[in-house]
Amino acid sequence: LMPLTEDEKFYVEHIAKVFMGNSPKDHLQHLLYLLYSELFHRMKPHVPEAEATLSKQAKYINTIETYITKHYCEEIHLSDVAKQVYLCTKQITRIVRKEYGCSFSELVTRHRLAAACMLLKHTNLSIREIASNVGYHDRENYFFTLFKKKYGLTPIQYREQIKHS
Repeated sequence: LMPLTEDEKFYVEHIAKVFMGNSPKDHLQHLLYLLYSELFHRMKPHVPEAEATLSKQAKYINTIETYITKHYCEEIHLSDVAKQVYLCTKQITRIVRKEYGCSFSELVTRHRLAAACMLLKHTNLSIREIASNVGYHDRENYFFTLFKKKYGLTPIQYREQIKHS
């Protein structure tokens, strides 16, 4: 994992204060959204300077990214995103495949697992709570499977490895 920027450290510290009971919980969703937005933009593919002008496709990608960032902890349907950008699901699928080299559901999973890593690293939430917070409500076993497939470790092993490093 890449080191956190100063902005990301700020969000993580304030989120930790919420979990420790030192700050109002109503700020949590906003802080998580801001932190996740920061992290999401770090995962974006690099666009060369010559292509800095936003094309139509880039605008679609920004809308898709924003939607996933705001709703990754909920059940996300491709059709919901398609409505946001006024395209059919096949076009969204094609855009995501071209831009990220994966399916839409794989992109959502990437974001959920990245958020899970942050929660594992910076909170003492149980694995069940983390799974629920990143969109795997009542599907803890599925979360375990996806996490292990992506990182080669279970969430528990990942947390232990982080503590010892």
